[in-house]
Amino acid sequence: MALPFADQVVSTTTNLLENFAEDNIYGSSSFFYHMKESGQIKRQGGAAIQIPIEYAKIGAAGSYTKYDALNTNQTDTTTGLKADWKLYYCHAIISRHEMLLNSGDSAKVSLIETKTTNCHLKMADQLSTDMFSTNGDSATGATGLRNAGSTTTTHHNIDDADFSGWKADVDATSTALLLSRMEQAYVDATIGSDMPDIIVTNTAVYKKYWARLTNNQRYGEGSTGSGGFKYLLFNGVPIFHDSHSPGTGSGTNDSWVFMLNSKHLFLYVHEDDDMTVTKLPSPINQDIMVHRLTWTGNLLTTNRRMISVMSKVDPA
Repeated sequence: MALPFADQVVSTTTNLLENFAEDNIYGSSSFFYHMKESGQIKRQGGAAIQIPIEYAKIGAAGSYTKYDALNTNQTDTTTGLKADWKLYYCHAIISRHEMLLNSGDSAKVSLIETKTTNCHLKMADQLSTDMFSTNGDSATGATGLRNAGSTTTTHHNIDDADFSGWKADVDATSTALLLSRMEQAYVDATIGSDMPDIIVTNTAVYKKYWARLTNNQRYGEGSTGSGGFKYLLFNGVPIFHDSHSPGTGSGTNDSWVFMLNSKHLFLYVHEDDDMTVTKLPSPINQDIMVHRLTWTGNLLTTNRRMISVMSKVDPA
């Protein structure tokens, strides 16, 4: 029996969009996968995302002797970062004509699977692109790592001029991929046992680093993580490549290397809109079915100081 165009198609499309969205999208990139596996995807509601952070040390402390006067002045040590929710959508559109051209239940289901897969891929591409963007607080897209990895930008509504610790460590020297510079960037983002636990760059830089390993095996060898993402090691930290990480490639000094500490990075997702599927009314002037996939969230940094980037690498 042929698959009816109405109820079963709606149900099948909705189920495919809902049931596989999280795996297909959060598992689409090494950065998303690492955030998920390290427990840094947080769900909450509210009008905005607000988190308290420490920005100053207590002043009323020190050593003393005998009758010394002790400092009892109050020191404001915390402030709050505020980030707006960023909203995303993607439409899966199926025309009745397409359904009629695909005879049989299996052919119709195959068409629906293709449409939903394309919708997932588009949503994943949008989110991944913005994760590595220069988007600031006022942008419609998620606040990007290139905005966080800066010494001059306002981030999460906190001006770096007001908070000296609200700056990333940035190596903006035009250079080839040098292990000595990678080591310096790594050290600059390390305080005691608090250090980068993931390094992300583009494919060109990743390949160049792999070539460096031929003569520097002490830095690590390649492996494959549980999510199927291949990585190399630097100081025991996995280096992943992501196609959305910026950079033109060999011969141009515009590639980025992000040394990140996921303990201070959070992907906040609105608890009422995490890959939500809505069936929309059909337009009166088109014979089509429209399902909308939506996501609301943002990428937050609670300690910008623990981000270290190299922003002008030439992987020649």
